[in-house]
Amino acid sequence: MNDDSCYLALGLGRDAPSEEIRKAYRNLSMKLHPDASGTAATALGFTRTVRAYKVLTAAKSRVSPGTLRTTLSVLDSATKTDVFKLGQILVSAQDAKERSEAAKYLGLSGKRSVWVFLRKGLYDSDERVICSCIRAAAVLGLAQGGSEIAGAWQRSSLTCRKTILKIAEATRSELLLPVLKAAQQSEQPELRLASRRLLREYSQDHSA
Repeated sequence: MNDDSCYLALGLGRDAPSEEIRKAYRNLSMKLHPDASGTAATALGFTRTVRAYKVLTAAKSRVSPGTLRTTLSVLDSATKTDVFKLGQILVSAQDAKERSEAAKYLGLSGKRSVWVFLRKGLYDSDERVICSCIRAAAVLGLAQGGSEIAGAWQRSSLTCRKTILKIAEATRSELLLPVLKAAQQSEQPELRLASRRLLREYSQDHSA
């Protein structure tokens, strides 16, 4: 996994600080560990989460503390844990960056009930917010919403579609299978080829 895939697998952006990486890892590992989930179906997601965390923490340790860029979050620490408040920000905030960040933290909440907010974000006017909602849903490993996400794919630009495929590659979420199937009908050869490759990889992952 490259760094981009690792960040996506944890539901984060490339500017995520070490503290946020650790928090995302804790949340996801507690949710995806087969002993916690009660099913072996989450084992693959757990393995990818552990691998992503190891790659990113190793990369961070190679960077001198004096050269690390400090990222100021739009949302305060109290808001980041308040699911209802995050949902309200996602659906009503004026600033697209704020809406996008709210979607990210909804994904890191570990609560599948946040889909009620994320699904509304799929119709946002800013594609950064749409992609953030899709990434959050994929990280949560939701079982519902695949057709609605495929609908968002159909409405999206080429840039957004490429991002969604990167999310599928990083998370291997079955939620995005409808997107991969839709991508096979794309007029863009690169999207068709990428979706076919990912479908093969998905099949290999889940048959292992």
